[in-house]
This record gives sequence, C-alpha cells and structure tokens, in this order.
Amino acid sequence: MKKKAIASAVSLMLVLSLAGCGNDGGGTGAADKNPSGPSADWKTHYETMDSMVTDTDLIVKGKVTGHSEELRNDVVFTRQNVEVVSVIKSDSDNPPEEITVLQTGGSKDGVVTEAFPEAPLLETGETYLLFLEHTDEGHYLVGGGYQGVAEIDDESISFICDFDNITREMEKIPASEIETEIAAIAEKAQQ
Repeated sequence: MKKKAIASAVSLMLVLSLAGCGNDGGGTGAADKNPSGPSADWKTHYETMDSMVTDTDLIVKGKVTGHSEELRNDVVFTRQNVEVVSVIKSDSDNPPEEITVLQTGGSKDGVVTEAFPEAPLLETGETYLLFLEHTDEGHYLVGGGYQGVAEIDDESISFICDFDNITREMEKIPASEIETEIAAIAEKAQQ
C-alpha cells in the first residue's frame, strides 16, 4: 500500500524531460517565469479555468508556516505546512484550517532532490493561491503541477509559469476578485 502511494505521488509529480515550463528557448523574454532545465510531464494538465476549479478538491489562499522533509525511495519530498487564510472551494463540509502540501524536492540525510523549475518549493512566510488534490495519505498535492500554485498579494496573482491560457487569463484577474470568480465557477458546477 505504501509503495502504491509513493508510486502514485511520484507519477503525479514527475516524469523527467528537458524543457522547463514548456519553454522552447525561443527568446520570449520571460526567462524568469519560464525556466529551463529539468521539468516534469504533469499527470494532470488543465485546459480551462472551469476544469481546474471543478476538478480540484480544495482551493485556498494559504500562508506557508513551515516545512519538513521526508525521504521516499531515494526521492526527497517537502511537506509544506500551510495555514488556510481563506477557503475558496472545498469538497468537504469541514474545510481544514491547516493543511500539508507535499512537493517534490528538498534535502534529507545527505540525499538531495532538486525541485522542478516550474514547480519550486513554496517559501515559508509567503501567501499563495493553491488548487489542491487530496491524497489517501491525508496531505494535498498541487493540481496541474505549475498551474495550481500562484503567489498572491492584495493587488495581483502571479504564476511561476504563465505560458498557457489558464495562467495568463487568471493573472489578468485582480487579486481582489479572483476568490469571487473561482467561487462562482465552483457554485455553478454544483448546480
């Protein structure tokens, strides 16, 4: 059972390839937002904002309060502790006040696993908009890889990789309106 959960997390998180964030190196001038180097071929890739909202289990605005690393089959994962600032969508009647988000990457007992450039580790003290998938182990994974995490402040949201339609469109929505727009999509899907 444990091996199946590990394999599931690893298959969800990574299949190595050579292009980061789908950047073809064509000189778009967005090198910071479209890094190159090792990357992942994400299990789930959303084509529309509606599908991203309806397919994820939990959407929150959350602040990272700390982290710990764990080693699974010679791969280091970081467990991010996230304080939920606001719940935008939840498939649960009792949404959590704190969650754990599992990410690939980190260092433990001399073993180092690099985080993918398009899915860097969340930073303690930072606030993010998170689209999450719940696991049988009780933690969450970021939905759609790079698509499911954005930095958010009072004015704007910013995705690490903004080369696809969803992330570009969502970045156009003011931070003050994004929660309302996501909640409206989730409510419409439940009708």
